[in-house]
Amino acid sequence: MQALCRIHKRIFDTVVFVKEPTTLAGIDTGRLTFKPIIVQCSNIDADTMLDELRKDIADGKSINELKLVYLPLFRGKNLDATGLFKESAKLIHEMKSELHIKQKVFALALLIAGKVVDQDVLDKIYDEVKIMGTGNVILDYAEGRGEQRGIERNKEETARKMLSDNVDVLDIIRYTDIGVEKLYEIRKSMYDEATA
Repeated sequence: MQALCRIHKRIFDTVVFVKEPTTLAGIDTGRLTFKPIIVQCSNIDADTMLDELRKDIADGKSINELKLVYLPLFRGKNLDATGLFKESAKLIHEMKSELHIKQKVFALALLIAGKVVDQDVLDKIYDEVKIMGTGNVILDYAEGRGEQRGIERNKEETARKMLSDNVDVLDIIRYTDIGVEKLYEIRKSMYDEATA
């Protein structure tokens, strides 16, 4: 870090966003000094920021996209982290920016929201927000989600075949790594299909 500062003749700041108060103060070893700027997110009013962002975007003004990215971490009176992420995603879509900028901002917001929003909710929001395109992070997320769904489908199909062959339930659970509840659902759906 100090070498970069000497080469570029400027100070590089590191900003650390924390949800709760922290004792992180930095490091000073004599040769290396690292003193981050701490931003405690729970102290930032998300509602006021959201109102300002809505107005600026509606008026066609340029905005600080990082506010949209970090919005789910801030304190909202009316919206929790999930609601704030949904609003952020809508505003990203409404921004008067080129598509690749919107994609990058959304990808960053998605990564940050992953720390505070439930994965099932993120999946649903991801399906609702149609700004996909070619952003690498977005594609990686979609491919990872698709791969996971494919793996789950393969497990379920294997479990169906094993149930059809009257394999012991404990062996099915052991070999497919499917939970008892899911195996019960599969068995019930097979019974419903057979009796329909």
